[in-house]
Amino acid sequence: MTASLTHTNHPGDRYQKARAELAEHNNRFTLKLLARPLERAATAVWQALMRFAVAYERTAQERIMRELALSHPDLVAQIREARAIAAAEAAH
Repeated sequence: MTASLTHTNHPGDRYQKARAELAEHNNRFTLKLLARPLERAATAVWQALMRFAVAYERTAQERIMRELALSHPDLVAQIREARAIAAAEAAH
């Protein structure tokens, strides 16, 4: 900052230049200060959207299973059996 102050021609220009440099420094500081909470907020929003997407998908799958159960009870029994076998294998 001091090097740039010595290269001005008019004494009144030094004040304006110093003020502009200070404002730029303050803007950088403010952006750094705000960046962290903004990142946290963006992460929280993203996580909430992902939870919503998972819940929406789960609800859609449950609706499909209810419709299948009403129309094809044998198929639903086979699907449940396959899920139980997959869960048992995953537990090992």
